[in-house]
Amino acid sequence: EYWETEYDTAVVYHYKGVMFYVVKNLVYSFTISRAQYSFSPYNIKVGENMDRLQVLFPLSYKNRKGNSIILNIKGNDSYVQIDADSNNIITKIDMGDY
Repeated sequence: EYWETEYDTAVVYHYKGVMFYVVKNLVYSFTISRAQYSFSPYNIKVGENMDRLQVLFPLSYKNRKGNSIILNIKGNDSYVQIDADSNNIITKIDMGDY
């Protein structure tokens, strides 16, 4: 799959439970949607209870919007969004740019 921005062409790689958006041979963003992949040194996974993040990211957890937590990546215009369902179970982890 390909998509274009004003200046670049990206390639989207689909795997079972994860997608990578690659621009100029660098990962531009990704989406994790299955438990076989983890995110960060804390091994955050789809299927876990979002309450676990309260200890890891207390300010972001306190300021969450609905069932989503946004983690801003310091020194970069990027973010990680962690979404949960109505039972507070993580359903998706996205990393992208603002």
